[in-house]
This record gives sequence, structure tokens and C-alpha cells, in this order.
Amino acid sequence: MLWIPQHLETQPGYLDTRSTLRSLGQAVETQQVAQKHST
Repeated sequence: MLWIPQHLETQPGYLDTRSTLRSLGQAVETQQVAQKHST
């Protein structure tokens, strides 16, 4: 889990950034799983 400074939580776009990071992480996991199945 990424460490996010407390003051950033009150900034506009914080939730958007967090959701973007989460969806990126899911995409990476999906890609890794796909690579494992392809071998």
C-alpha cells in the first residue's frame, strides 16, 4: 500500500488519484495472471 501524506487527503483529486492507482494495480495483476496462463 502506498503511503499518502495526510494533507493530500484533503486536496481535490485525491480520491481520483487513489482510484486510478487502484485500477492500475488491478490491470497489472490481470496482466501478470494472463502471462502465467500463457506459458
